[in-house]
Amino acid sequence: MEYSESLDIFLKIWPILQAILAGLLGWVCWSLHKNYVPRKEHEQAKEELLLRIETMEKRLEHSATVEDFHRLEVQITEVKGDIRASRQEIKSINELLKIMQRGVDMLTRHHIEGDGA
Repeated sequence: MEYSESLDIFLKIWPILQAILAGLLGWVCWSLHKNYVPRKEHEQAKEELLLRIETMEKRLEHSATVEDFHRLEVQITEVKGDIRASRQEIKSINELLKIMQRGVDMLTRHHIEGDGA
């Protein structure tokens, strides 16, 4: 086969090869576009995420720390102790009031019965 015959065959199949190559290139571009994000969209998403992170960091700056929760737990424990002590004092006062009420009842009976005799 001579050079001119090979060139003729190549020129005859060139449009087919060109169409196949164009199709392959189109498929590669489509695949890349499908799998990768355009730079503009990436930058926009990056800015949105940075803004969200910054907002969360600001919120976390003002949130309670472990030390704050520990102090709160200690204070709650102290309040519980105070409530128990107050409950005991109220029981004692209640007992004293009962004793006083018995004395008042006895005096009232004596007074009523003493006036009636």
